Amino acid sequence: MTLHNLRSVRAAPRLVLALSVGAVLLGGAPAEARRTDRTRRPAVDSPRAQNAHTARKSSPRRRPRRAAPQKKRAHPPRRDAASTPVKAPAGLSKKRNAIVKTALALEGKPYQAAGKGPARFDCSGLTHYVMKQHGITVTGGSRHQIHEGKPVPWSASRPGDLVFFRREGRIAHVGVVVDNTGESLLVVHATSRGVVVDDVLASSYWRPQLYAARDLL
Repeated sequence: MTLHNLRSVRAAPRLVLALSVGAVLLGGAPAEARRTDRTRRPAVDSPRAQNAHTARKSSPRRRPRRAAPQKKRAHPPRRDAASTPVKAPAGLSKKRNAIVKTALALEGKPYQAAGKGPARFDCSGLTHYVMKQHGITVTGGSRHQIHEGKPVPWSASRPGDLVFFRREGRIAHVGVVVDNTGESLLVVHATSRGVVVDDVLASSYWRPQLYAARDLL
């Protein structure tokens, strides 16, 4: 090896070192060092981001609220017909008095869907049966019977009239008026409790459903 080649070999490390220092001064750290720096950088570096990150970790997840179940309105309790009998009011015409007595005589009969008597009834079956005993024909269910006779406000209904109840925007029930004093409205009707007499004005179940009455006489 010549003296010139030997000097070149000895100068090589110094040249590499000088090039590395120049690279740092011109372009920052070498690529490998920059990659290492990026991998070590924390994912959350600003104070605001740190606070938000901590809040997300510490706050519990909120469960969606369930809607509170709606309370069903209870039917009025069944009246003891034997201990507290109801009579037709005085001063009625002969026919109205007879209609009310026929309806009251059926109190206690069991309920049956589409039942038209004489052993079991649904609401329109009861009114159909009672009126038929006195020569008055009403047909179909309560939605058809509301078109029979003459319209009357339920507040002005008289014994022997039919009174109708509306639920969810449609006619859903019918009964026979026994007495209307203005403070009470006694009705004979067939419900899930059977044929009963209720003061529908005193009932939180029936009063909101009162709709109209019909005079068939």
